[in-house]
Amino acid sequence: MADQLILFGYFYRPSAVHRLEARCKLLCLAVFAVSTLGISAKQGNFMGLAALGLLLAVVWLASGLPVRLFARQSRLLLLWLPLAALVPAFTIPGQPLDNNGILQMASRQGCLYGLDFACKMGLFWALGLLFTATTTASQLSRAVAALLRPFPAKVAATVSAMMGLIFAQAPALFAAYRQINGAQLARLAHTKGLKGMMKRAKQLLQPFLQQVFIRSDALVVAMEARCFNYRRTRLQTPVTLPDVACTALFCCCCMAVVWVHCRWNNF
Repeated sequence: MADQLILFGYFYRPSAVHRLEARCKLLCLAVFAVSTLGISAKQGNFMGLAALGLLLAVVWLASGLPVRLFARQSRLLLLWLPLAALVPAFTIPGQPLDNNGILQMASRQGCLYGLDFACKMGLFWALGLLFTATTTASQLSRAVAALLRPFPAKVAATVSAMMGLIFAQAPALFAAYRQINGAQLARLAHTKGLKGMMKRAKQLLQPFLQQVFIRSDALVVAMEARCFNYRRTRLQTPVTLPDVACTALFCCCCMAVVWVHCRWNNF
């Protein structure tokens, strides 16, 4: 599944989500993250998380991104979400689910904690995928530099440059992984069982790390050849009234969900 994962990939669509200023996107991302963490479903009330998921689904559809993109990029969740939900059920003490069988080893409090964690994990995954699919590396680096403007200029320039390099190099690293994995599978490098998976990981690790160091050396040489420095002229993009309106609407929706959830739990 990991060989089909494409992170930090920008998919252009003529939508308002793509046109939204990157600083506004970062603010929306922060508000949504805080709202998600502020809602607790450990008491069995999942309406708040469901409302945030519905809000995120509406934004996804408004962005024009295909639904199959999320399905293709979320295959790893099929492995991690069940683990995130089941492990707390058997490790956190509490009231047993049943008095017979294996269910007596699982607690109700642990199940609710695991489901709460799994739901939040899925929301954060979808939020990150939506953000990276609608924001280019240059837009993100400019937004980070603008938000760090109160700090010294070198700090803002360094952080924004590193963010841009991460966004630019991550797809290349995943492409290298897919290339190595495909070459080994073509040579019948099939393994079964836990021992076989560990052997397979060892076979993949050495050539992958070699590719990482080769690409890093090539990147350093290219940057030095072009006299790279942090004193660069950056494009200044203003925050327009539609950006403010969309950001305010999204943030108000998030805060309204948190408020309703808190009021619901108080009754």
